[in-house]
Parts: sequence; structure tokens; C-alpha cells
Amino acid sequence: MRDVHDVRVRETTEGEIVNFHATVDPTLTVAEVHERIDQLERTLRQRFPSIKRVIGHAEPQRSG
Repeated sequence: MRDVHDVRVRETTEGEIVNFHATVDPTLTVAEVHERIDQLERTLRQRFPSIKRVIGHAEPQRSG
């Protein structure tokens, strides 16, 4: 992942819900992208126990 952006945190009675978008290398396979997003989600939940749910959205890096 090259860029995490559009991070939003919403507080609920059960805990925080985090949404984010991340720019990823377009040469990665779908499985590789999902694993990297999932790993970031797991890391966030481990470091911040108040987080109930993390939702990551992968976006391919645009060439330009």
C-alpha cells in the first residue's frame, strides 16, 4: 500500500468503526491486495482495542 486516505472513524455503543481507502500497486493479484488490506485491518484492531470493525477499500494506483 502506498497511500492510506479518506480515513473515517465512527463511534458506536459497541466500539469504533474505521473506514479507509488505500492505494495499491496495480500489478498485485486480487488475493495479494486482500491479504495486505486484511493485515492492516488486523494490526489496527490489535493496537487499538476500542476499534470494533475496520473496513478497507483498495484502489489501484493510477499511472500518470
